Amino acid sequence: MKPTNYVELTERIPAHPSYKPGQSMETLGFPEQFVVWAVRIGWAHHSGSRDAQMLLHGAFDKLDMPEGAELIGDLISRLGATIARPLAFPCPKWRSLTGDEARLLSFLAALQSQGDMPFDECPASLDMRWPSQLWRASHRLALALSASGLYLGIGFGGSGAFPNSMPSIH
Repeated sequence: MKPTNYVELTERIPAHPSYKPGQSMETLGFPEQFVVWAVRIGWAHHSGSRDAQMLLHGAFDKLDMPEGAELIGDLISRLGATIARPLAFPCPKWRSLTGDEARLLSFLAALQSQGDMPFDECPASLDMRWPSQLWRASHRLALALSASGLYLGIGFGGSGAFPNSMPSIH
């Protein structure tokens, strides 16, 4: 039996035309690569690894987004508590997007397109049947990314050197 707050991160979220499962990380822009890297680090170490927390804090501090590590942590903990199936957020060295990462990027990009519109006023077309806690965590992250100038879905220059330059924890 599924929990009452069960939600599937599936095709209910319309795929952003630029994000597809299996898509090479090299085809993504810096904002997308950074978000995927941060989620992968956070997911792999969501049990509270001090090294991972320091790594995330340092990376977000360099982007003048000191709250970013906490926002990623909040989103990850809510994903883990809400989604009843195993999620695919692989090792940070993985060279392509998983279906879950593509859907998460699509959702964050859609939320960013709403700007700073209050959560309760977002159009029904964005209601992906996610629980409100997950919605709010995603919305806060999308707003913080926008405020720091990291816009998803804009300018895919294929910054191939970036995936190799990001630090990773194993």
